[in-house]
Amino acid sequence: MNRILTACSVAIMSVMGLSACVSPPKQSVESLKAATYAVDKSHATLTFQVKHFGLSWYTMRFNEFDIALDFNPDAPETSTVKAIIDPTSIDVWIPEGQDEWLNELAYDGKFLDANTYPQILFESTAIEVTGDNIGVMTGNLTLKGITKPISMNVTFNGSNTFPWAPGQKILGFSADGSFMRSEFGLDAMVPNTVSDETRFTIEAEFHQSDAAED
Repeated sequence: MNRILTACSVAIMSVMGLSACVSPPKQSVESLKAATYAVDKSHATLTFQVKHFGLSWYTMRFNEFDIALDFNPDAPETSTVKAIIDPTSIDVWIPEGQDEWLNELAYDGKFLDANTYPQILFESTAIEVTGDNIGVMTGNLTLKGITKPISMNVTFNGSNTFPWAPGQKILGFSADGSFMRSEFGLDAMVPNTVSDETRFTIEAEFHQSDAAED
């Protein structure tokens, strides 16, 4: 028992020591180089909301997605983003019948129809810097085989490096926007039961793909 307690104490102290070595994120991009960054799937969320009977915003999420960021700190407006979302990874908690509901959302033709359309895609087409560390990104969203432009507000939350990966740059971003789901063939229960307007929020950290590059 003493050995277990000692090992636990050492582990906790090590984590606390590493945490103490982490500096606040840098808000400036001056220390960054143009590079390709991959999303850190352990520190990224993609949620979306629709209004239920006009009473509350019903929140769901996708658990499986990939985002590639080609970031140019000298000219952020030339940066590009590509994302691939697995529609079968849609997730929401309900106390009864969760598996059946998730299966219907993912595969039913009136919803995501993942057997026919196995990917949801986004590719940026323009980025407008509107202020310090904020901007608007426009791109093409392909959902159920329909491609249409959408826009989102983007905030650069800063950059950092961690003691356990000293050569790896890490960037943080937040984004949010909305679109009309009926424009993508998702018009089930519109408008009185579930809203046409669909809001989405992205919180993501990105690791420099080439960790050896400073």
